[in-house]
Amino acid sequence: GQFSVSYFADGYITKTETVNFISTFTTSRDIKLQKNPLVSEAENELNTIKIFPNPAQSQLNIKNMPANTKYYIYSVDGKLLRSGEESTINIEFLRPGMYNLYLETPNGTQTTNFIKQ
Repeated sequence: GQFSVSYFADGYITKTETVNFISTFTTSRDIKLQKNPLVSEAENELNTIKIFPNPAQSQLNIKNMPANTKYYIYSVDGKLLRSGEESTINIEFLRPGMYNLYLETPNGTQTTNFIKQ
């Protein structure tokens, strides 16, 4: 695969390059892997949203759901089954199976699947 390597000096990026990763990686330099400091706050916000439990029986919880977020539950064939804004979703009405959950926040959209037991 590929990944980007950024070189920093005094907190600023001095060089960025794309590196192909085959199977082994050796270097005489120390490598520090960290969360990308250049990722926008909106992307970080979307990365903190957690959906649990999965699989679920009667309710689905959305942790760290930003204000003004709407959710949409779709069947795997694309039929809208429920939408709303609450962070605890009653899913008792769903039949057992897989569903798609779309979260629409002011800063972007997150999509995930969940299983109703």
